[in-house]
Amino acid sequence: MGWILVLAALPATASVGLERWRAASGRDAPAVAEEGYILVDAARRLAAQRPDLLWVDARAETDFMEDHIEGAVHLPLSAWDAGFAELLARWSPDVPVVVYCDSQACAASEKVAERLRAELGVDNVWALQGGWKTWRETEAEQ
Repeated sequence: MGWILVLAALPATASVGLERWRAASGRDAPAVAEEGYILVDAARRLAAQRPDLLWVDARAETDFMEDHIEGAVHLPLSAWDAGFAELLARWSPDVPVVVYCDSQACAASEKVAERLRAELGVDNVWALQGGWKTWRETEAEQ
């Protein structure tokens, strides 16, 4: 019974977080797939509307060096201090942040997004649903 109540509260929790971001930024919040995640199409629209959007790549350094979204900050959990310092140099509370890792099976983006929300004290941080793989697959459609 307790799990049912928790699961029922999740959409409301996401809605409250988005409402706080909307009120604080004066902007419409992007479409989310579920709490803490943003769909690739919504992330692309948000990036077009907000050129200051901050991309965060949570993948391994070798993957980041091979290719990444232009302007992304490299912030894997294993190198948090160095990446977090770079992020802070480019971030302000009203700047939306989208974190990505390899694919939907990778949990790094979710963990990094959660830590960023906690350490920055903001709600406008999302993990990219589908990650880098989905981003690249849909790139040709743009």
